Amino acid sequence: MNSEFVTQDNAIATTLGYLYGSDSLVKIRFDDSGTLYTFSVPAEDAKLITVDYENGQLSIADLLSWYKEQSRIMGTIRAMRRRGDVQWVSRYWVQGIDKEGNKIK
Repeated sequence: MNSEFVTQDNAIATTLGYLYGSDSLVKIRFDDSGTLYTFSVPAEDAKLITVDYENGQLSIADLLSWYKEQSRIMGTIRAMRRRGDVQWVSRYWVQGIDKEGNKIK
């Protein structure tokens, strides 16, 4: 079962989107502290991925796919800034489900 994981780190956000699929990103929000990315992924796994990244032990098998995910996320952020939006939510978040149809908190 997935839970929510929030990060401010662009590299972690890209990595989670790369590993769990772009649909796992359910919300992007701008606030005073920066950009907050909310994912519907197993939170404990995401914490381990973050630790591996911070320790320089995170391996990316397909860098091209990782970069495409980063470009997709950054494109969403650029569009939000152009429109003056402070929050973006996925269609799944609006429906209250994740991509597998499980209820999101």
